[in-house]
Amino acid sequence: PTIGIAALEVSELLGHLEGLPGDGMALLLAEQRAGVVLGMAGRAVVLSRGRIVRMASSRELESDPALADLMAGG
Repeated sequence: PTIGIAALEVSELLGHLEGLPGDGMALLLAEQRAGVVLGMAGRAVVLSRGRIVRMASSRELESDPALADLMAGG
């Protein structure tokens, strides 16, 4: 949800979104910059050309050096 949005507005938007799961709501985000939203996700799915190429906990993906390659289209 951050593409084309000014940095200050991204910070404000993410601040609002972070509280939703704690209120018992599920949240589905499609984001090109994984680092922006991985910190608030319990689980994450990486898609490439419409296919799932990786599914794991966000913590696992954050520490995975191959994630950078996946995000670059590898």
